[in-house]
Amino acid sequence: MNRLARHLCKVVLATIICSPAAYACPACRANAASADAQSQRGLRRGIIVLLLPALGALAGMGVVVYRNREP
Repeated sequence: MNRLARHLCKVVLATIICSPAAYACPACRANAASADAQSQRGLRRGIIVLLLPALGALAGMGVVVYRNREP
């Protein structure tokens, strides 16, 4: 893995972990905790499905910025 990819991975992970949107509100957390196992699995998959395009866009913007940087 080259330096840019490692750096970009660190930025993406820090953004995900530190984002207030990464934590569910108490009502959402209570509803998810009381759901059955199949519903919980569906919620997890839904979160991943919604997260992937956003991360792809962030990575794409990072590539564009990297390629157009000043020497």
